[in-house]
Amino acid sequence: MIYVALTIISIVIWYQFTFPQLCLVQNNIDRPQALENAKVFIQYHYPDMDIEDYSSASIFEREWVAIRYLQKTLGFKSMQQFVKENNFDLFFWVVRFFKENQKEEFRLSVSATTGQVIAFKHTIDNNAARGDIETTVAQQRIISFFEDQFDFESGQYSPKGDYHSILDNRTDRSYSWKKNSVNIPWSSNKNTGTAKLYSSATISGQEILSFAKNTFEIPEQFNRYLSRSKVIGQNLSMIVKIFISILFFGAVLTLMLQHNHLAMHTTKKFYMVISACAFIMIIGSSLNYFEAIIFSYPTTEAFDSFISRYFLSKFMPALILAVSLLMPGLSGELLHYEQLQNKKEGSFLSYIHSSFFTRPVGDAIILGYLGCFCMLGMQSLISFIGQKYWGVWIEYYFLTNLSTSYIPFLAALAIGFNASFSEEIMYRLFAISWGKKLFKSTFLAAFVASLIWGFAHSGYPVFPMWFRGVEVTLLGLFLSYIYLKHGIITVLVTHYLFDVFWNTSSFLFGTTVTQHFVGAWFVLLLPAIFASICYIKNKKVDIRPLQWNLNKHQKFNLEVLKAFIRQHLDSLKTKDVQIIKKEIIQHGWDVAVVEMAIKDVEQQDNS
Repeated sequence: MIYVALTIISIVIWYQFTFPQLCLVQNNIDRPQALENAKVFIQYHYPDMDIEDYSSASIFEREWVAIRYLQKTLGFKSMQQFVKENNFDLFFWVVRFFKENQKEEFRLSVSATTGQVIAFKHTIDNNAARGDIETTVAQQRIISFFEDQFDFESGQYSPKGDYHSILDNRTDRSYSWKKNSVNIPWSSNKNTGTAKLYSSATISGQEILSFAKNTFEIPEQFNRYLSRSKVIGQNLSMIVKIFISILFFGAVLTLMLQHNHLAMHTTKKFYMVISACAFIMIIGSSLNYFEAIIFSYPTTEAFDSFISRYFLSKFMPALILAVSLLMPGLSGELLHYEQLQNKKEGSFLSYIHSSFFTRPVGDAIILGYLGCFCMLGMQSLISFIGQKYWGVWIEYYFLTNLSTSYIPFLAALAIGFNASFSEEIMYRLFAISWGKKLFKSTFLAAFVASLIWGFAHSGYPVFPMWFRGVEVTLLGLFLSYIYLKHGIITVLVTHYLFDVFWNTSSFLFGTTVTQHFVGAWFVLLLPAIFASICYIKNKKVDIRPLQWNLNKHQKFNLEVLKAFIRQHLDSLKTKDVQIIKKEIIQHGWDVAVVEMAIKDVEQQDNS
């Protein structure tokens, strides 16, 4: 009931402080529609061009330069008003048409709100001929084009300048106009510059090679301020990487010193499956973002060579990440068994030795949903306090991260799965257990683990960048409490839902197509579906004794060793059991076989 009450309060706080900013994304146009609109545009303006002969790729983009500057200088509400008044598109699809080993290509920006082509570029060879045109005629041709295409009102603009590029077989003429009503200063100091809004185009002969409906230009001083701010986050990230490395090598060292620990061997298969799933999801994510890969293809090389090299470059990092999940997991299991044995639900060992399909597991999952709501409320409150008292400024960069993928809900699933398992295993299961062993204090272990986890996120675009570390550290302390109080299942579900929610929030609260909205709900409800299965199956919680599981070869060796020990029982009784184990193991015998042989002989001798 306490968690339910906290959830209600958290929802109110989140709705008040964070929800309005999630409605910013307008994605009425999906990839197929954007591609079709781009083809229609080219076919209309280039009737002799067969665009079907070209390969294509589409990615979802956003005007982060404008979003960043407008939020910082005007605030969120005024930014929305600016977008409306200037018919400014913050989100759009970029569609590229290209051919292998050919320079000529088309690149179009299609508004995600209206589907209109708002920017265009036809890249041609420098030696291609286009004739010439008088400056005044060229300028009037562009103005007429803007009037027809965007209802351009020349009286609201002032010429910014023109640029002529004289090539061997043509002259490219570029013109731009500044909108008179847009002049947003970076600060009260006049010397820091102002942001401006431009319309521009390039014409060669009778062909308009490129145009941009709106280009938002920010002062150089703002960019320098931003670069200085990022340095702090980058420095913090580098320092924290040292501590993350210490954690990882601590996990490896623990495994090396206690590689025969029974808890580790019992959970080894489970963690190998989890690592394999993480590896598959990483590789699958690369395929899911195949459009972005194609979009970056340089036409100066063979396409097959580019794709092969790309996937080979992704293979090793994916493998390393999977292994980096395996090491802390196995080390965390054996340390948890030693240091926090009274909290059996804190590791996977107890579930592996009983069942995952029990009512307590279902309860833990439902509690994970409440924990996620509480985290959202906490984050909103922390961010509100930071914005009010420390000038904190947050970029919700992740709102559109999944739009480029073929199947956004699968991308969200991969992010949620990999982040929750890798981070909760490293920073909760292993780090807290290891910290408990080093510091002899559970609170200090949880605090240090949360601090490292928190400032590992200080490279994210939150300014001042140290604030992100403080925010995530506080959330880490909450997750540590959830972990220590309710176990690994609850904290995993809480973390998974939190990451999935943020990465699908634009599909849930912004304007989007139906399949993306339904897919977002599907990945959010996956844990609840598993919980329903747990309630239906309702298996008995019966934790089996921890023991070695031997294969046929080990069982044969077990009988041989037991016969040997019985034959020499009298002489062996004069030695310590641990010394006997060590001597036999040194002769090449399997640890599991040795321990079970001595245990069986001892039991028979006692009986």
